[in-house]
Parts: sequence; structure tokens; C-alpha cells
Amino acid sequence: MEDRLRNLLVGDVMARKIVTVREDQLLAEVAEDLFEKGITGAPVVDANGVCVGMITSVDFMRRQGVEETGAPWTPPVNEAVGHLMTRGAKTISVDAPLLLAARMMCDSHVHRLPVIAADGQLVGILTSLDIVAALVNAEDETKA
Repeated sequence: MEDRLRNLLVGDVMARKIVTVREDQLLAEVAEDLFEKGITGAPVVDANGVCVGMITSVDFMRRQGVEETGAPWTPPVNEAVGHLMTRGAKTISVDAPLLLAARMMCDSHVHRLPVIAADGQLVGILTSLDIVAALVNAEDETKA
């Protein structure tokens, strides 16, 4: 199992279907879209499709002060994602070892990494659940 985990690359386990958000989208629209899709965050891309940041449920909570007040969040109607998102999101190469990605996520306290190809294009997303699933699958392979 250890050898299997050491040899896995980000591209082996990442999700290739990516939900992205544009910087100019309204927060209310994005909040509703993420909720409907059952996800808690997405990469933010510019007009060229380059990842320029991340928007997550934590960003929404910080914006509203939910952490301090416990009050329910109401998205601002006319505010764009670009005002709230976390800029300069950490990314990982599709060819990077999965264990390197796991270390990056632990060190940075993030649950998702946008995955980029050699040309800088966004090609996937790696989540903490993807890593857990890879661990479970590697264990199952050793028992088979």
C-alpha cells in the first residue's frame, strides 16, 4: 500500500470536472450555485480561464461576520466575487506526487487545490476527500 501511495500523482485522483467562478459574478449568484451543486468552494478564473483565486464558504462566513456573531448569512446582492475571494490561490501541477499535494494542503490548512497543466491552464481540482478516497482505494487494492 505504501508503494502505491508514493507513486500516485495528482492527476491520478483529481476531479476533472471543475466548477469555476468568474471574478465578476455576483456573490448571491455564486452562493446559490455552490449550494445547489453541494460544494463548498471553487476556483475563481479570469477572462482567459486562468485561476486567480478561490472562493469558499469560509470567505462567505468571514464577509458576514458569522464567525463572531453566529448570525445567518445573507449574500450581498450587488457585490462581485472579486471583492471577497482569496487571491493567489495555491495550485499544484497535474504531475506532482499526491503526497506533496497532501503536505501542501496540511501546511496551508486548505481543503482543495486547483490543478494546473504545464501551460498553466486549470485542468482539475484536488480535494481532501480525493486524497482520503485514494488512501481507501490503495488499502482495498492490497487486500484484493
